[in-house]
Amino acid sequence: MQTLKLGASGSDVVKLQKRLLELGLNPGSADGKFGPKTEASLKQFQTNQKFLANGIAGPETLAALFPGEPLGSSLLSYRAIELILEFEVGGGRKYYQKLLQRPTWPEGASGITIGIGYDLGYNTVEVFNQDWQKLGDVERKRLSECCELTGEAANNLLDSVRDIIVAWELAWDVFNIVTVPKFYNQTKAAFPGLEELPADVQGGLVSLVFNRGPSMEGNRRREMRAIRDLVPKKDIKGIAAQIREMKRIWVGTSIEKGIGRRRDAEADLIQASS
Repeated sequence: MQTLKLGASGSDVVKLQKRLLELGLNPGSADGKFGPKTEASLKQFQTNQKFLANGIAGPETLAALFPGEPLGSSLLSYRAIELILEFEVGGGRKYYQKLLQRPTWPEGASGITIGIGYDLGYNTVEVFNQDWQKLGDVERKRLSECCELTGEAANNLLDSVRDIIVAWELAWDVFNIVTVPKFYNQTKAAFPGLEELPADVQGGLVSLVFNRGPSMEGNRRREMRAIRDLVPKKDIKGIAAQIREMKRIWVGTSIEKGIGRRRDAEADLIQASS
């Protein structure tokens, strides 16, 4: 299910309307037509949740309406998408439009990042151009200069592209159509047996790989190797414990607090499935 708003129609709207009816709201009949009554009902739900009451069923609202169910690409649960959005763009559209619609450099070994966690430093020009076809030609050409550059080399180019704006709608499309499937496949390859685990466990592990990559080499990756062994055993508590143990890597660094929060959030999501 993707973003729904006034004028939308189809089976996803029927599902939305039925859910609103279940919650005691009044979207009208479940006829699959997103009209004024459905919009007003959705705004009331958003107000109750203390969300921005814009009448649009976007990622944050859908996550609250259908916790634990697939979102977008149908590969991850709503809760997993919500977690990734929280740590990549502060939770959703509002924060993104305020602070993150321009390119950023997240420091460390990162490259210049656009959209929802799309790191140009870890993508070739060819892949970037394919993924961002809907971005303007001029903007795409300028950003392509940042591809495959990380660390200070990327930071040195940030000022040259900071004026480029990537709209939320485009960022969400690329995240949903390109990024989620890409990292789901990487996670599946890193942790054989992933598909046999509950959706929230899969999502927590995808968030981990999204943030750290799938590598298994070296002492900094010993918990990744332990998780790889635990996944076929469906040892959910053990997987969560290894993710928390991973926090040792960033002790004393400038990102210790933020990364620690993300590891705990991933572990909490996973452990709640056990």
